[in-house]
Amino acid sequence: MVSKNEALERIEEISQVMRQSFAVVLPGMMFVVIGAAIAMIPGIEFLLQSFVDPRLHAARLPTYVIFGLRTVFYWGSFTLLSRFFIRHESVVHPAIKKAWSLNLLYPLIPIATAGMLALIGHEVLAMPIVLILVGLFYALIGRFTHVAMTSLAVVYIVVGIGSIYLTTFNISKLYMYLLAFQGVTCMIAGLVMHYSNRE
Repeated sequence: MVSKNEALERIEEISQVMRQSFAVVLPGMMFVVIGAAIAMIPGIEFLLQSFVDPRLHAARLPTYVIFGLRTVFYWGSFTLLSRFFIRHESVVHPAIKKAWSLNLLYPLIPIATAGMLALIGHEVLAMPIVLILVGLFYALIGRFTHVAMTSLAVVYIVVGIGSIYLTTFNISKLYMYLLAFQGVTCMIAGLVMHYSNRE
C-alpha cells in the first residue's frame, strides 16, 4: 500500500511533467502570434467584405457556401500558423502528445457554433458564445500551464457573458471589437507566459 506522502509525491511528479510538457507544446510566443492574427481579423474582414463578398454575391453563392469558404480560409491560416510554434520535442510526455492531438478538433466547436447560430438567425450571439467556449478551453489547459491562461479564461468568459447583454443594444460590428479584444488579450497573456518561462 502506498503511503500518503508517496502518493502526494507522485501527484506532484505528474503535475510537474504536465507543466513541462505544456510549456513546450504551448509556448507563450505562439499565443502572441495567434493573438496578433486574431487582432488582424477585423481588417481582413473589412477587405473581404469590401472586395471579395460582392463578387461572391454576384456569383449567387448561398450564404452558407460563403461562410464555408471563410471557415476554410481562417482555419487553414491558423493551422499553418500554429504549426510554426507548436513543438513536439522529446520533453513532451507521450500521454500529453496523445491528448493534445485532440486539439485539431477544438476549432470545429466554435466554428460549428457560430455557423449554426448564423443559420438560425442569431449570428449576433456567435462571437460572445465563441469567447465563452474559448474561455472554457483556456480554463482547462490553464490548470496545467500558467496562471496567465487561467486569467485569460476568466476574462473571456466574463466578457463573453457581458457581450451577450451588449447585443441587445444593436452595436454595429460588435464582433469586430470582440475579435480585436480577444487578439490583444491573447498577445498580452502570451508575453506574460513567454517572459515568465524565461526566468
